[in-house]
Amino acid sequence: MHRQRERERIIEQMEKQQNARQLWQCLFQTFSDEGFDRIIHLSGDTRRIQIVSNFDASWNEYYIEKGFMERDPFLRYCTTSYRTVRTGIDHVREHPYLNDAEIQVIEEASECGFRSGFSSTLQRFDGNQVNAWNIGSHLNAAEVTDILQEKLPYLQMISYYGSLFAANLHHPNPVVDVADLLTARERRCLELSACGLRTRDIAELLKRSEATIEFHLRNAREKLGARTREHAIYLAMKLNLISP
Repeated sequence: MHRQRERERIIEQMEKQQNARQLWQCLFQTFSDEGFDRIIHLSGDTRRIQIVSNFDASWNEYYIEKGFMERDPFLRYCTTSYRTVRTGIDHVREHPYLNDAEIQVIEEASECGFRSGFSSTLQRFDGNQVNAWNIGSHLNAAEVTDILQEKLPYLQMISYYGSLFAANLHHPNPVVDVADLLTARERRCLELSACGLRTRDIAELLKRSEATIEFHLRNAREKLGARTREHAIYLAMKLNLISP
């Protein structure tokens, strides 16, 4: 009965969220209330895997610039099975198959507070599609183990329903708060493009790599449903997301 009430409560909370940003904030807070404050969610296909996390924005950009996606052991090992796998720097010795490059990714995440966690895979990565969570904490392995002994089914339930509600909010015709449609970095890249700057110029100005600038511009195009960069600029201006 208690678990049923927990399930109903979290579903009710998710149903109240009107857009993707609010939903993710709700999910991050729900996990944090249970001691898990370092969350990464991967979804999509090999052409475009979407990363959502509550890490600092600078970490997300660093992750992209350093090419961590290509050597992140989470995608390679944890998402290929529905089995729960312990993740984080406290568990590196449990996975002797990790190479130096993969360990580096884990060490970098630990510097941002990801110490111990676990995987929750909803759609196993088959080389094409994936839907999985890396649910981490600043707590040590022993503390996390104590929580999981009592709360693992509840936490897995949160990840399951969170993915369902997130997918619904990304329906082709969602109700979206236009002001939240683009991130500040995506808007800035579009504004600079509108001024005639090329990718290389924007990268130099913002002190980011060209790959990162292309990443933000591609995200903006996809969110706006634009065919080209010029089309994205036009739509962003029409929606008052950037200044003409």
